[in-house]
Amino acid sequence: PTIKPVDSYIQKAQKFYATGNVDSIMHYYQAAQSVAKKHHLDKELSDAYYEEAKLYTRMNNIDSSIVIFTKAANVARASQYWIGLNKALGQLASIYPLSGKNTEALQCSKEAIEAGRKAKYIRGIAIAHLQAGNALQYLARNEESLQNYQEASKYFDSCGYKSGTASCWINMAGVYYTIENFDLALEYNRKAITLHKELGNISEVANAMQNIAAIYSGYNRQNTITKYYHRDSVYFYYKEANKIYEQLKDSFNL
Repeated sequence: PTIKPVDSYIQKAQKFYATGNVDSIMHYYQAAQSVAKKHHLDKELSDAYYEEAKLYTRMNNIDSSIVIFTKAANVARASQYWIGLNKALGQLASIYPLSGKNTEALQCSKEAIEAGRKAKYIRGIAIAHLQAGNALQYLARNEESLQNYQEASKYFDSCGYKSGTASCWINMAGVYYTIENFDLALEYNRKAITLHKELGNISEVANAMQNIAAIYSGYNRQNTITKYYHRDSVYFYYKEANKIYEQLKDSFNL
């Protein structure tokens, strides 16, 4: 009976999202935390912290997000609430790079992988591997980054989360582009385009097309011409990407 008020407060908070009334949303999340603390409901307390931290992320208040997600993770860790720990650490791994904290992001993603395994939460393991790959890419540890993207892709495949698989492929293409393995960069961008088209993720299709256009522009990181220079292909892929950005009214990418 003590759990219901916690859930009801969280549900009330979420209903206020439509109104944009941040004070009311925050009031109900904190009310949920108060009840959870009073009755020593660690799982519910971790969840309430997690939801509050997500609100701060939406508000682009990264410092507060980090503080509250860390609280969620600490409560989950202490109570061996592994799925909660995986999710809280996953969020931390995704926002630490916004503050240039890539080493911290990598540490969080590694612990998130272990928590996901303990919870047998396949999608959470996949997301944590994806985030580890991102952190390693930022740290220029390209081979390790690729290994984590490949692991993430396997887990996403096993739980049928195709959007995650496509994200892995685009990120792998980015690493291959960095290390100038342009054949594999093209292959993974094309695979990502096919899958994102199937899923209807047209903005991601356009992004991958821009990546392919960059390869066919024929310049490597030393700004010298490569054998991949093909002007007609550059024009084709930018033109196709532009059509999508016009459709989406995405003036920045356009």
